[in-house]
Amino acid sequence: MDLYPERKIDEFRLELDAAHDVLYYPLNGENEISKPHSHNFLLLVLFETGSGVHSIDFINYDIRPKQLHILFPDQVHSWKLDANSKVHQLMVDSKVFDIIGNAFRFGFALYRKHPVFDLEQADYDKLLHEFLTVRNNLDEVPVLLDLVVARMYVVILMMSQIGERVFDNLTVFLKQPILTDYLALIDKHFLEERSVSFYAAQLNITANYLNVLCKKHFFCKATDMIDERVLLETKRLLISGHTIKDTAYKLEFSDVAYFSRYFKLKTGLTPKEFKDQYSCS
Repeated sequence: MDLYPERKIDEFRLELDAAHDVLYYPLNGENEISKPHSHNFLLLVLFETGSGVHSIDFINYDIRPKQLHILFPDQVHSWKLDANSKVHQLMVDSKVFDIIGNAFRFGFALYRKHPVFDLEQADYDKLLHEFLTVRNNLDEVPVLLDLVVARMYVVILMMSQIGERVFDNLTVFLKQPILTDYLALIDKHFLEERSVSFYAAQLNITANYLNVLCKKHFFCKATDMIDERVLLETKRLLISGHTIKDTAYKLEFSDVAYFSRYFKLKTGLTPKEFKDQYSCS
């Protein structure tokens, strides 16, 4: 499905004159990505200094020093960084991502919902050391890729460890792994399945119990989690240039008018109003 502009890791390889499956890409000073786009690689962004706003899947996060931002290949982002920004980025090709992916202690869907970590000084120092060590490993001739991959595995393990301390609600997923499975199932089936009962059956629990868990731990109904994923995909399609009619069709809405009412009810904007925000930017 053709969604939104995608920047490929090959573009950055060409810019850096590198052929590696992991890239270190620093940024200094003002930088703006005004048009939302995605990548075909895992992107880890460590902010040393500066401020600004980073939009990830249409949610704005205030940028502060000593922050880690995590973007998976299917996530849409844009940002505006101020003149004092100093940023360390690691770009991880899908081949390496497949190798190190099991180092993420929690499901990918959870990291997508919580992509920004505010770091304590000690955690920041450890991560910065690893980022710079990867940079140094990549500068060696020849590059020992196995060592770089091992370093990236350590980085992901550290991120998972930090995540447990940074986000209190991550403990919910340790106590209730069903919720991690629910998010993963939504991500897989949201196009064709919008019924809570379908997901409850996949999880071998009742729809009522799934709703109770969501209200207790997410403070929303189980169906709200499905709507959230549908709306995210809607926004991705609209900003990529798809018409409102085509978007409704791709998301398997039977009627364009109903789709427009649904979107307005959930977001406060009509699909056209949302689309115009980006076409005029």
